Amino acid sequence: MTRSLVCLLCACLLATTTSCSILFVKAPPSHHPTAAEDCTESRVAPMVDTAYVGFTALLLTLLVMRCTQTGGTNQDGTPNTGCDTSQWLALGWTGVVGLGVTYSAYTGFRDTKNCRRRRALELTQTATAP
Repeated sequence: MTRSLVCLLCACLLATTTSCSILFVKAPPSHHPTAAEDCTESRVAPMVDTAYVGFTALLLTLLVMRCTQTGGTNQDGTPNTGCDTSQWLALGWTGVVGLGVTYSAYTGFRDTKNCRRRRALELTQTATAP
């Protein structure tokens, strides 16, 4: 039971410390189609999200492979039956957090792209203004 609680707390901590793009990327204003104002051009936050998603996908793959292996015996001599319910629950939660961070990365890249496009448009408009 204690191990399951620790896993759940770790999963909640990861959920709150990731999603950098949602927290740190400011999208350009939607009320004005060409203004860039104070939006975020840097793609660091979406890249951090993408790296986290890659790590999570690798971890999930390895853990699912481990949990689906059955047969043989554990080091203490008990039969190896794969993962128990709490471990499958932790895997499921990790997958849900991974999907959330994937959405965060997507919105981060989308918003920074729109910001860069609007800034370039502003620069061309000011360069051509008399």
